[in-house]
Amino acid sequence: MKQLKDILRLDETIETFKVNWEEKIFGISDHSQDIKEGYIFVARRGTEKEGKDFIPEALKRGAKIILREDGIDQNLEAPQIQLKDFKATLGKVLSRFYDHPERSITLIGITGTNGKTSATYFVKTLGSLVGVGSGYIGSIYYDVGEVLPSRETTPSSFVLFPLLKKAKDSGIKLLAMEVSSHALHQDRIFGITFSACGFTNLSRDHLDYHGDMESYFQAKKKLFTNYLQKDGVGAISFETDYGRRLFEELRTSYPNMKLLTVNDDFFRAKVIHRTPFLELCLDVAGKSYEIRTKLVGDFQARNLGVALGVLYALGFSLESLIQALPSLSNPPGRLELVGVKNGAYVFV
Repeated sequence: MKQLKDILRLDETIETFKVNWEEKIFGISDHSQDIKEGYIFVARRGTEKEGKDFIPEALKRGAKIILREDGIDQNLEAPQIQLKDFKATLGKVLSRFYDHPERSITLIGITGTNGKTSATYFVKTLGSLVGVGSGYIGSIYYDVGEVLPSRETTPSSFVLFPLLKKAKDSGIKLLAMEVSSHALHQDRIFGITFSACGFTNLSRDHLDYHGDMESYFQAKKKLFTNYLQKDGVGAISFETDYGRRLFEELRTSYPNMKLLTVNDDFFRAKVIHRTPFLELCLDVAGKSYEIRTKLVGDFQARNLGVALGVLYALGFSLESLIQALPSLSNPPGRLELVGVKNGAYVFV
């Protein structure tokens, strides 16, 4: 519980109406059906539905304050606040309400058409294997100290901040998160910045939503330009030409951004053996290693490179990460070995 004055400043508003700044706030949501007694309801503009249309339902459920993206409705007797710089201020409000959990956790965001689930899972698993309390948010599940079902690959900030609060309270110090192009295009994760970001690849997909490959690429690029901290680091795979383009554009526009390249200078992998698990010859940061893993599928070597890249760029010991690789396996449901029958390996 917080008082309104503790999570929002007057200079962050455009207009207020019948507001009690001492009001006790017990939750914040932009979904009217999630509203409970003492909650703030956030009425956002929408492409299909307007948040203001759900204000009556939110009030019936107990909303005490309406935060509005559009102007105040003088005919509505409920307390209302119109925010300046709506999404930026809303991110601050959420962060304050949940005691700034993002400040206590090293956040890593991974994007790409293919491989982001595996790369993100590898980051989380490697972090745990080298002794750092690590979490994961993505399409498999949400692991924030307890394992919760995944509603969507990249949840909105209204869901994300309470998850980060739970992770912080559970002692998690590193959290890897899948970041979809839809979430980036919609600015769904406002208020969040990452210490490190990774890019796996870009290929023809989701064009029903983005329209064309250029728009798709620009959405992915936002992870680095809009959500990476100023002193953040990144790992970019050159698996596709879009990776090389992303690297060149970022290096030109953000010369202080530390970026490592996968399938290039920082990391290269050669498959030595693959039945059923990958045995790899790795060139990493100028050193060579032969590693037996529990990974299945040649493509996982590239995803592994992105995971190693972001962790190494954050300062993790390369030798510790390499020593952990034999224990690394595919994510659940991604060519996961479930048994051997009549000499044949069975994967799901």
